[in-house]
Order: sequence, then C-alpha cells, then structure tokens
Amino acid sequence: MRNKIQRISIDHLICFFVFTGIISLVSEFLMTPRTISAICLYILFFLQVYLLGLKQLQINRKLIVVLFFFFLSLFVSALLSEDPLYSFKWIKKDFWVSLALGLGIIVCRKKILLLKTILFSFFMSLFFNNIHFYHKAAIQCKTLDIFSPHFIIDRNYSFILPILISFSLACFWYFKNIYLRIFIFINLIFGTTFMILTGARGGYVSLFIVYFLWTIFLVYLSLKERGYLNLKLITISLLLIAFLLSVFGIATSFHPKVQAALKRGFSPNGRDVIIKTRFPVIFKEHPFFGLGYGRRLYFDFLDKHNVPKIHGHYSAKEKRFVYHSDEGIFIQTIIRQGILGFMVFIVLICLALKFSFKSALSANKLESLISFSIFSCIISSVCFRGLVETIKLTEFVLLVFILVVLGPSYEGSNDFSRKTTS
Repeated sequence: MRNKIQRISIDHLICFFVFTGIISLVSEFLMTPRTISAICLYILFFLQVYLLGLKQLQINRKLIVVLFFFFLSLFVSALLSEDPLYSFKWIKKDFWVSLALGLGIIVCRKKILLLKTILFSFFMSLFFNNIHFYHKAAIQCKTLDIFSPHFIIDRNYSFILPILISFSLACFWYFKNIYLRIFIFINLIFGTTFMILTGARGGYVSLFIVYFLWTIFLVYLSLKERGYLNLKLITISLLLIAFLLSVFGIATSFHPKVQAALKRGFSPNGRDVIIKTRFPVIFKEHPFFGLGYGRRLYFDFLDKHNVPKIHGHYSAKEKRFVYHSDEGIFIQTIIRQGILGFMVFIVLICLALKFSFKSALSANKLESLISFSIFSCIISSVCFRGLVETIKLTEFVLLVFILVVLGPSYEGSNDFSRKTTS
C-alpha cells in the first residue's frame, strides 16, 4: 500500500514538472522554471527507478537505442574536439533540459495523464509565448499596433511556432470543452499572425506544411470514418484551416520580406557560397567525428584555415569576427559530429517519422493526435526548414522522447493499449 501511494505521488509530480518543463523549454523568458523542472525531473527519475526498477517500462526500444547512439556521437565528437570542456558545456546547455523531460516521460506510469499533460502544455506554451513576443515587439518597435509596418515580431519565434501550432491543433480536436476550443482557436489566429510578422520565409514554409499535413490527415479521417472525430467536427475544422491558410497566404504575399524574396526567385541568399568555401575544408580535416559541439570551435577552425570572412560581422562583445552559419542542420551535423554522427541522425529522423506515422493511424484518439503532431513537426521544422537553416535540436529530441512511450501501442503490446485507451 505504501509503495502504491509513493508510486501515484511520483507519477503526478513527474506530470507536473513535465508540464512546467515543456512550457519553459520552448520559451526564452522562463529560465528559472526550466532549471527547477529539469533538476526535479532528474531526482524523480532516479527515485522512480530506485522504487520500481526499469523492468516494467514499455517503450519503443529501437528508437531509444538510436537516440542513445545520437547522444553517444555528441559525446565522442566533444571528447575528440580541440576543447572538450567547452564542447560539453554547449551540449549540456542545449540538451540537459530535454533529456530531463525525456527521462521523466519514460518512467511515468500514468500514460493517459502524461499524454494529456504533454498535449496541453504545448498549447499553454503557445499562449504564453504569444503574450511574451507581442510585449517584446511592442517595446522594441514602440507601438501596440500589429498592423503597423514597423511592428516586427522577433524572428526566433518562427522556429518554435510550427511545433506549438501543430500540437495546439491536436489540443483543439482532443479536448471537448467549447470554451477551451474557442480560446485555442483565438491563439492559433494570433500565432499565425505573429508568424507573418516575423518575416521569416523558412517559418512561412514550415507553418504552411503543418496546416497542409493536418488538412490531409483530417480528410483521411473523414474518409475512414474514425469514431473519435465526427464528420461535423472534421468539416468545421477543415473550414477553419482553410480560413487560416487563406489569411496566411494573402497576408504573407504583402509582407516586405516575402515580396523581396519573390523578386529574387530561388536565390540561395549566400548559403551556396558558405557551403562551398567552408564545408570542404572542414570535411577534409575532420570527416568522421567532426569539430565538436559549440560555435567557438567552428569559428576558431575557420580562422585557423584562413577561410574567407564573408557572410558575417565583427562582434564587439566577443572581440572577433562572427561567421554566419546558415548551412542547414544536416550539413551542420556533419560539421559538429562528423559523418558517423550524421548517419545516426538520419536513422533517428527516419525511425521517428516511421513510428509517428504508424502511431497516427492507430485507433487511440490521444496517441493518434499526438503522433501526427510529432510527424508534422519533424517534416516541417527538421526535414524542410533544416535543409536551409541551422536549427536547434532541443525540441526534436523532446519529440523523439515523447514518441518513445507511444511505441508499444502499435508494436503488439496489448496491455499498454488497454491502459492508454481514452
């Protein structure tokens, strides 16, 4: 009885800190809650393992093994770099919170509560970030009018918005409270509007892909007559997405940065020069394990080999020339972790897409919506935007950890399926 009480208490605590951790992880202003949540989740992970062990865990073992090798490639590349301590510092900075969240997600036994918490936390993050970035833009641009040509949202918001909007769409269809759905839709409108005001063309494409994939998924559900989403709700949802896409498409065409991009056509915007001048030199010197994690290692290597100082600027704060690194996350992974780390990264992406797509087709409403959110996020933010821009993999690692606990439901674990049926 005592163990049962301890187990329930720990599971609820894990869900609480997963909630606060996800909200703070994808927010640039909640640093203290992020640190507290991560520390508490590490403690709860070891406490849960001590009380219950790891034998009862039902996880996607293939995915967790590949994820382990991904972190191992980071560790090896840092260990073999010019400055291992600096590289480990950057790895810790980018991944220690997402790793804490992942460990907490893995050992939590209350799967339904955990998945509901994850889903709702992403929407709440959209809500808080909408307020934060509006306030930030209002101070910087000295106006409250979002229709003013001088009102520009911080471009950094465009990197997390597609993820937040995708999960908020899933939240809209899962929770049945009409007032909550109205509140979610209002935040979706503001989020879409703020994406336009960032002027980030890569963000435009990512968000369009998210809406497009969800439209296809809803059409598929209507044709298959899934019980957890009735035809009336699907029809209304498709009309709302069509409305958002129309507003998004028309508004972006009038944005100055989009107009400038249309005039340039398919110009690579200097990225081709960056790749041609830097990548061959780096790959020749460090083909297998890369330079290590951290931009100072990257800059020092370019200075040492007299790579042309183009597409960058002099930083008075760092007292050096700062190179722009817009090679894309795939080439950047080769630079950081070498060809071996790149191969593990590709396998991890392919497995995540495979398992998330399979799980999205399951009959379980909660798992299906979360899995498709993960699928659309990886396609839009990693596969497409990552081709041309260097993105952080913090959120990607978190998504993979979430997918790890969804795995058994479509890999033959009937016991798990019974526990997670909503």
